[in-house]
Amino acid sequence: MPSSKRSPNSGSIVQQEFIFRRGSNICRTGCLLAQLFGICLLLISTGKFFYGDTNSISEEWKLFLIGIYLLITGYLLKHSNKFNNLFSVKSNSFSRKRALALISILICSIIIISYIRLTSEGVDTYKGYFFGEGGLVEWTQVLVLLLSTRLAGLIANDLKIKDLSSRINLAYIFISGLLLFIILEELAWGQVIFSWQSPSLFVNMNAQRETTLHNLVFFQNILDKSFLLISLLIFILICLVPYFISKAQRNWTSKNNFSLGIFLPPTYSWPLFAGNLFIAFFVANPSISNMIINRDQEWAELLLYIGIFISLLRTYVLLGDSTPRNKNIFPA
Repeated sequence: MPSSKRSPNSGSIVQQEFIFRRGSNICRTGCLLAQLFGICLLLISTGKFFYGDTNSISEEWKLFLIGIYLLITGYLLKHSNKFNNLFSVKSNSFSRKRALALISILICSIIIISYIRLTSEGVDTYKGYFFGEGGLVEWTQVLVLLLSTRLAGLIANDLKIKDLSSRINLAYIFISGLLLFIILEELAWGQVIFSWQSPSLFVNMNAQRETTLHNLVFFQNILDKSFLLISLLIFILICLVPYFISKAQRNWTSKNNFSLGIFLPPTYSWPLFAGNLFIAFFVANPSISNMIINRDQEWAELLLYIGIFISLLRTYVLLGDSTPRNKNIFPA
């Protein structure tokens, strides 16, 4: 936790900030991966332009532009100290900056998606942009879940090395296993990638004729309501757990060098969980609004997964070593 103390000479409050090397490393790695992905898209689009079907050449420029965008953005962010500090510096001021950055990204995303939804020729056109098996939203969900699964495993390993609570360690092992299960369900246990035929049992009992459990026929009538209930419970837990956990904080801190608060979602992540709950409510109650359709639940799932990812990322960074940063002095 960033500490604050009063300067005896100036009568001002000195806030101690800490910088975590893990955050810097993750930031640089993420930017490098974005550049690598951009290079791959450039190579794929160029190859398809010269050797692909002439009927699809007009679509390759989109991949090419995305590749250029990722390459330039990854390079600029990798060399941006301000962006790096968002991942590595712990202080109240940087927490506010992270909140502002997250809300800004959410607002821009909502504006872009709403514009596409309103200007599309029909609902099917809108769905075609984002949804469907192998669609943009689905693969983004899988990517976020893969990163979250890895982070949960690294946190469990950290807790074991630091000889911290075995119960918390088991909780993160469970989280890692649960996220892996969700990934396999999202990919239809490999069917999305390898395109095998569903066994006859799933053809007859699965609403989408896929090798998945959550799309079984007897789940369909309760799926939207169940997701709404899960979203509501998660949002309530995020709001209430900090108050209950404060009772155990003193005993935990006396035995460990870490605050229990590092295992909780950051306060600035609440818009993600609130957005997830908002969309889930309207999907479960379609008669209220025709603006949000059933497939928009995939946006709700993505917001939930991103919230989980940010929470795990924060925990992993704060479990690492830190060094004091230059002190910032604010008027008392």
